[in-house]
Amino acid sequence: MKGWRPRISVEITEEQYKRKTRLIPWGQETRIMRTLLDGLLELLEDPDARMSIIANILSKNITARHILKIEGVNELKNHKA
Repeated sequence: MKGWRPRISVEITEEQYKRKTRLIPWGQETRIMRTLLDGLLELLEDPDARMSIIANILSKNITARHILKIEGVNELKNHKA
């Protein structure tokens, strides 16, 4: 048996599952989720801002769309990976 590998399991709705399957390319889900988690954890490293960030995410004051606008979504749309 190889070493233990921690995992995250999150219950999602049937609609979220259908959208995820339709929108995220096959084989990319893990890489995308790891990248998102790394970004979130980086934000939460600041103990003075941690609870505010969590509250704003849960209240949907901060969304992925909001973050992409801050980072320049037009540049991302034109970027070829």
